Amino acid sequence: MKDPSRAEMREAASPAREAVWLKRAGRAFQFLALLLLPGLFFQYARGNLEINDFSIYYTAGRATLDGVDPYSVEGPSGRSYVYPLGFAVLVAPLAALPFPAAAVLWTALGFAAVIASLWFCLDLLGISRGPAAWTVGGLALVCSGRMLDSELGNGQANHWVLLGLAGCAWLSARGRPALGGVALSLAIVAKLTPLLLAVYLAGKREWRALAGVLAGLLVFAALLPALALGPRGALDANLAWADAVLRPVVRTPPPSAPPGRDRPGRVHGISLRALAHRHLTWSQAASHHDAPVFVNSVAWSPRTAELVYRTVALLALAAAALALGVRRARDGPRWLLEVSIVAATAVLIAPLSRKAHFVVLLMPFAYGIAQASKPGGRAALAWVLPPALVFISTSPGVIGKPRAALALAWGAYTAAALWLWAGALHAGWRDSRNA
Repeated sequence: MKDPSRAEMREAASPAREAVWLKRAGRAFQFLALLLLPGLFFQYARGNLEINDFSIYYTAGRATLDGVDPYSVEGPSGRSYVYPLGFAVLVAPLAALPFPAAAVLWTALGFAAVIASLWFCLDLLGISRGPAAWTVGGLALVCSGRMLDSELGNGQANHWVLLGLAGCAWLSARGRPALGGVALSLAIVAKLTPLLLAVYLAGKREWRALAGVLAGLLVFAALLPALALGPRGALDANLAWADAVLRPVVRTPPPSAPPGRDRPGRVHGISLRALAHRHLTWSQAASHHDAPVFVNSVAWSPRTAELVYRTVALLALAAAALALGVRRARDGPRWLLEVSIVAATAVLIAPLSRKAHFVVLLMPFAYGIAQASKPGGRAALAWVLPPALVFISTSPGVIGKPRAALALAWGAYTAAALWLWAGALHAGWRDSRNA
């Protein structure tokens, strides 16, 4: 009888070593969850009791309960409500509560939305239980921690977008595409960027899912606002929102000389548009009311920078379309990968994307980490590890707020998101080619 070779013995022992590693890592993440989550919940709930984005949603919801246009009412911080009208109507039940109770409940709902989104991703990957779920899920949360901290710490609404996208993928993969479309419509009502996923569904000929999107939008974006403000009031509010929020974004800047340092412009966010304007024009890169910071290498006009951004955005859309292919998603992992590609593309090209909008990167992180944990998963590790290190190492808790703001201005977060997006594109293209 032939004795087994050393290579064969290593191969036979590999699954056992992997099981031990997963169990130990899973227990570690269980311990960290018990140790950290209560404190984080208390911290974020206390933040929501102060003046942040949730206070603006609450004021808008209160206005809709009173039958008043939410765009005509300023929030406690002096900032106006800038989200779609349907979202103010959906937040209105919280506005019926006293503000402290509503703030704590908003925090709890945010935690629940993130956990549910992560579970959808893990279930699509076939690892929703056991040590693998704790390990992959815990690593995905760590990699996305900077964006999740910005999201939950400022009381924002992007976790509902994440939940709608992950829910759409999960319901579609489970044979319920119409309900998946309704879930996507809820995400669209909160932010417009998930509309790109509706375009994806049309391109894939997922007609039942698209019908669910349309039905959901009719209810959440048209019927409920009309019931709250009246048909005429809802129409006027939507037109005012489009004029104040959408029109400045889609309008091409007029031809002009580049602004000088004595009259700098300001382009918010960390999307490709913000990156183009900060590096190509005299656009000050500091946040809020800080002293002006310039990172530009040339001083072109805002119109030229806008044209560069739109060209790059179109190229990104074309690259995503090639990676997605024309075949329908066949299984859970493919659904997660395709929705991850669309979501990452949307936040990169959306003109107003900020840190918190990038919470949707939880999905490609979960997919990539799951692939990297498999035998021969080094290719996935190559596109997951670098952006994770950038997001973690450039957080204010690691390098301090001034350096973190400068890293953000230079485009560190945008570059890391682009790397993750490119890796997901490569995985999607390779999977399509091998189908």
